[in-house]
Amino acid sequence: LANYGNNLLTFSEPKAIDIPTTYETFARLFQKYVHTGWESSQRQPQRRNIVKHVREVLYPKVKDRVNVDAVITTEMAPGLVAPTKVNLAGRNEVHMIGQIVDFDKKKPASLADDINRVLALMRAFEEKDQEKGKYFIIGREPSNKLSEQHAIWENVRAFPALDFVSDTETDRIDEYIREHNVQPLIPIFSES
Repeated sequence: LANYGNNLLTFSEPKAIDIPTTYETFARLFQKYVHTGWESSQRQPQRRNIVKHVREVLYPKVKDRVNVDAVITTEMAPGLVAPTKVNLAGRNEVHMIGQIVDFDKKKPASLADDINRVLALMRAFEEKDQEKGKYFIIGREPSNKLSEQHAIWENVRAFPALDFVSDTETDRIDEYIREHNVQPLIPIFSES
């Protein structure tokens, strides 16, 4: 880019500097020429990815007893308008659904879509079977700074038809699946 110019921007030739290449040097130069708050934002502890965490911790325990990352079709739940993807799907005496929701990283409209997808499934299954199922929302409390997301999280926790499970308490779901002998909603065919 040193030779490029488009009447709007011009770039000078790169200059070599004779200083040791260390993280501290880089951070100082970056702050001076690019962005001053960069280093402090980099040092904030990052929260672990909830979806990845649940997939690593819960999926191996339940993958033989329920469908993971399943698509529920309109044939399975006639009250659905379109096929719906969920993280966990099973059935014993009632339907069981589990959905991972990252309240921190999603915008309120996207959160509402995730929750409404589970509610639509719940209504479709209960319309079809005339019985209540078990519907888990797996997540964690979002930051209070995210007021809309926090309000949605509080509503989910207070909604009696949904069972909110913290991402650190997924053993509750594993226990439910074992105690109630939950089987995959969609038959799993093994390759022989």
